[in-house]
Amino acid sequence: MSLSVFSFPRYVYQQDAEPTGAIKGALWVDTNATPVATYVYSGTAWNSITSDVDYLADEQLEMALNILINSAAASSTLNDWDDMAVDIFSDANGTSDTIDTESTTAIYASPKYGNGSMVDEAHGITMDSTQGNTGRGGMRIEVGASALTLNSVTKHSSVTATHAQLCVGTDTSNVIATAVFSGNVATFSEALSASTAYMLVCYSSGASYTHYYKDNNTFPQIGTLLNWTGCSDGNGEIGTAYHWNITGCNVGVTPAGDAIVQTNPITITADPSEHQVYCHNSISGTSSIDYDISFDNGLTWVEGQSLNQKNSSVHAGSQMILKLNLKGTGAGNIATADDYGVLLYY
Repeated sequence: MSLSVFSFPRYVYQQDAEPTGAIKGALWVDTNATPVATYVYSGTAWNSITSDVDYLADEQLEMALNILINSAAASSTLNDWDDMAVDIFSDANGTSDTIDTESTTAIYASPKYGNGSMVDEAHGITMDSTQGNTGRGGMRIEVGASALTLNSVTKHSSVTATHAQLCVGTDTSNVIATAVFSGNVATFSEALSASTAYMLVCYSSGASYTHYYKDNNTFPQIGTLLNWTGCSDGNGEIGTAYHWNITGCNVGVTPAGDAIVQTNPITITADPSEHQVYCHNSISGTSSIDYDISFDNGLTWVEGQSLNQKNSSVHAGSQMILKLNLKGTGAGNIATADDYGVLLYY
């Protein structure tokens, strides 16, 4: 089984010269440096902790995904697979640089790929004050000349609201869509009309929750596809000098169409007997996701395989390429993928 997880260093060296025989993830405190410096071993080099924090974060992210794949796989008994390949879409190339960006037709909008044009819209204001009440607190937006699809809404990390709501016009009681926050993100699939004003607000079903805001600001805050033009304060009143609760949203501008996320060739143990693919994903409207997989560097393909189940259509080979098929045509039919995990059986 080829899973390696480094959640904590197994060795910490405290000495004035580079340690020899270290393993990946080991720490070295260089007592000869002024000030004393700390390094982490990548497997080939000692990298400064101060400049290489992302390396440690990537290790933790990959560990979390590995555990999740094993726990969530519907038809997989825990650890019954023999080999695994994983990556997280921390950027367009993935955390492990496995994505073939030349062959990938899906659109990247951090931290995910989608089959429609997606833009993250953030007003960039730092919220620094807090209060608690039950009202619908949020931000007013105005859509530009192109109709959009609202894909998600992001709240400040200290806001404790349970729901995000989309309201039309300037009346926060005129709610047209509601979504539950998962962490700080609430996922939608709602059409936004061109040249129209909406409110994006936080809410907790009438219960009190923590609001975050910033006062003494000017509007509008100009975005790429929409503008931030005001707020709904914690009492549901319209204002033009505050930013409340909402830090950003993700919108789509072009109608969705079929798209793929394709990996570079990944060397595997030859000739698997079964395979299973899992990915965090979001499906809206009539969209869907399946996958194609090749084990001979793209000469032969097994196509249209279902996610999260063992699939036994295989062929010989030791160079795997994965295609995540993000399928959906027309406005609102958006499929997104945040990462992937491939389980191989022999």
